[in-house]
Amino acid sequence: MASNSFPQENTLRITHVSHEQGKLLKFWAQFDLNAVQEISDTLTQYHQVLKDAPGFLHQCQLPLGSLCCARSFRDGQWYRAKVVALPPTNGSVVAVQYIDYGNVDIVSVGDIRQIEEKYFSFHPQAVECFLADVVPPGPDGIWNQTSIAFFEEQMLMKEVVGIILGRLGESVAVRLPIACVLVAKGFAVPHSSYRSDNDGLRAMPFDATKQHQVYVSHIESPQKFYIHLVEKESDLNSLMDAVTELVASGSGLIPLNQFSLGMPCIAQFSSDESYCRGVVCGVTGAKCRVFFVDYGNSETKSFSELFQLPREFMTLPAQAIECSLGSECTINTTELIESTCNKRLLCTVLKQDNGSYIVTLYVDGRNIASPIKLRPNCLKFNRINLMGETAHEVVVSHIQSPGNFYCQLAQETSNIDTVKAEIVSVYKGTDNSSFQLLAEECWIGRPVCARFSEDSEWYRAEIMSVFQDNKVEVWFIDYGNSEVTDLENIKCLKPVLQKMPVQALQCSLFGIEALNRSSLESHKVVEFFEELTLNNILVVKIKNITKNGIHEVLMYNMTSNPPVDINEEIKVFVSSLNQITVPLPPVEEIEAVYVSYFESPTCFFGQLSKYSVKDLEQFQEQLNLFYSNGSPETLLNPKVGDFACTVFSEDGHFYRGKLQSVSGTYCDVLFIDYGNGEKKDIKSLYKLLPKFSLLPQQGLHLSLVNCPPRAPSDKLRDLMQDNILQVRVLQKREEVYEVELTENFSGNVTILEIMRQHEGPSLQKPVFTSTRGFKWPEIAIESPANHVLISLCMKYWSLVKEL
Repeated sequence: MASNSFPQENTLRITHVSHEQGKLLKFWAQFDLNAVQEISDTLTQYHQVLKDAPGFLHQCQLPLGSLCCARSFRDGQWYRAKVVALPPTNGSVVAVQYIDYGNVDIVSVGDIRQIEEKYFSFHPQAVECFLADVVPPGPDGIWNQTSIAFFEEQMLMKEVVGIILGRLGESVAVRLPIACVLVAKGFAVPHSSYRSDNDGLRAMPFDATKQHQVYVSHIESPQKFYIHLVEKESDLNSLMDAVTELVASGSGLIPLNQFSLGMPCIAQFSSDESYCRGVVCGVTGAKCRVFFVDYGNSETKSFSELFQLPREFMTLPAQAIECSLGSECTINTTELIESTCNKRLLCTVLKQDNGSYIVTLYVDGRNIASPIKLRPNCLKFNRINLMGETAHEVVVSHIQSPGNFYCQLAQETSNIDTVKAEIVSVYKGTDNSSFQLLAEECWIGRPVCARFSEDSEWYRAEIMSVFQDNKVEVWFIDYGNSEVTDLENIKCLKPVLQKMPVQALQCSLFGIEALNRSSLESHKVVEFFEELTLNNILVVKIKNITKNGIHEVLMYNMTSNPPVDINEEIKVFVSSLNQITVPLPPVEEIEAVYVSYFESPTCFFGQLSKYSVKDLEQFQEQLNLFYSNGSPETLLNPKVGDFACTVFSEDGHFYRGKLQSVSGTYCDVLFIDYGNGEKKDIKSLYKLLPKFSLLPQQGLHLSLVNCPPRAPSDKLRDLMQDNILQVRVLQKREEVYEVELTENFSGNVTILEIMRQHEGPSLQKPVFTSTRGFKWPEIAIESPANHVLISLCMKYWSLVKEL
């Protein structure tokens, strides 16, 4: 706080909030937390001395403005204070302000101590501040008690990163992330004087008088979706390539340090882990809602996941254009998605309405929003009603993902076969024209018989959607799959075939809600789930049935030995796919290495000298900045081999690590870029973000294969640690590189000499010279072990000669 250069970024602790209703929301904050701790330690040390010292008898002994120590009636502790008022009605008390915290108390004069000047060598640590960027929403511009109380509840005694913008008299203007929260909850509105920096992203110019070739980028409903202009596709691709390069550089992303509504930023989209341009569009608690301006979707992110958008990335206007098919449109969201997915469309603008464009979309010349009018259905299939906490044997009939699949009750398979045989006898014959439906007889929900395209067989089905071009979407009710087919493949269903309830039970594995949806729907996960479930009779236990009729189940394959918990298998498999890995660098046969950590000649770590030390230092700065100032995500269910980020206790900085062992609540962590390690509480492990896994592991585990056992390890440590050696890589076993020192490198000379000095005679394997004899090498008799070995060899040789 000594500097008068603004703006400044500081970590601060808010210690007191003023409940004075004025035009400024005032609070007191500590900016030098080390000094606060030192003051607290000193007062704690002298607690008994202060307690035993005499107090005062009357307030007249304490003039206004005098500095003292006061004991708080709240916790009985002593604090530095200043006398700020003398209550006229009671001479035995005074009002003091605790100068390191900002709050005011009424204290008995008997609890006031006059102390030496040395206690005030530190200036008062509580700085009067006010919240910048926002003002009260009311016409009077006065902060009410509700808003102040909410601010106090969220911020009191919390450490946050704030930006000092300037001074107003004795008060300091501070920008805090909580301002966005106040705006989102209606407690405040943005102050116009702070909005100038947020106008970097412009809306896409859109000529409403012309037709445009477009792609649909995001759909919320037919009344709200977003499009891209095909003509701007190359511009957006170039921008995304540039953003990707910025992220891959490892040092290009700078954390966002202010969170005003509308603030441009870069954030990662969770479904594909790509980094995109966005703006802050709302705040909930400690998280921001980010709108991805080039695609139209939005996500909730923690403050630490937002990064500054460089000025050069603001020149291209926001590419997502909000559109609507109008309030009269009758197609649903699913139909819109299916009609537009990955298709180039022709877009005609009908009118503009509050920033959104009412449009008509055409694909292959057909208006996608013109389905046949539907009429209600009086005939419905019955459903099977199962109870929660019951177990059933099932067969999986159709899979979309582990979160959306269909099962048939095993006990009903014979009934399904009976109905299928009846359907074949009625519909597979050549004369089934009497069952043909007309277009106007098709409506959503109607029971029908439909021909499945893959096997040309007829099955019971239900109409899901009807389109103008004689296309109908049907759901095969006994299996769970669906498809769009021609009207000629739809037949009227005989009433007798409607009696059996729908056999396909929609299910979802219970307890997988925390897993990433895009991961669950990935091809590898679906394929693995199919391997676990298809063509098996399984047991499910129903844990919950949602309002939409989805059965959330625990699933087991009891025929395996041992039984397979399919829910757990999916969790482990998805976790393995999402596991962050740090690659090893490419290693040549001859490498110069800087020895960063030495445990023994057969276990030390080296950094390849061909890589820049400056790059590693810059990477460490970015890593430490992110994990120190943000709210990193804790590593869940840590296991051996996981990569994480954690603090090294000796310097308090964050480093990349790899778990070597896990025991209870503790684990051994190897710091992969340096080679040292330490035991850590698993609560101190944080998830390593993908952007911090791109830099190859800098510390390589090395082992000298030809070092004599008797070579002095301490002397070798002195020669190898923090020095550059040249090694020849012989082979790699798992993650350990077996190496030997080269002869022609100056840094190796002394080490090689010491190793040669401690080379002892070694036993060699006998050399086979003929079919009748061995040639024995000379063996120096220097130890009892050698004497025993020679004795055994001589006995063996005698036996050979006898043969």
